[in-house]
Amino acid sequence: MTIESILQARSDEIYSCTADMSVSQAVEILAEKRIGALPVLDGDHVAGIFSERDVLHCVRRYGHEAMAKHVRD
Repeated sequence: MTIESILQARSDEIYSCTADMSVSQAVEILAEKRIGALPVLDGDHVAGIFSERDVLHCVRRYGHEAMAKHVRD
């Protein structure tokens, strides 16, 4: 079973981000929707997952510049 197949089977709204979104934009979605992770879309397929843990790793690595990085980074 893949992430993509799980998402296709859901009937609830699915929030997502794209790889070229900034970390700041993705964090805004996570906070606004009060969720812990977002599927990362590349066109019409799932390229990965962006999670709260990814945010922490990014902040630790890049400091205050983390929010300007792209999700794909």
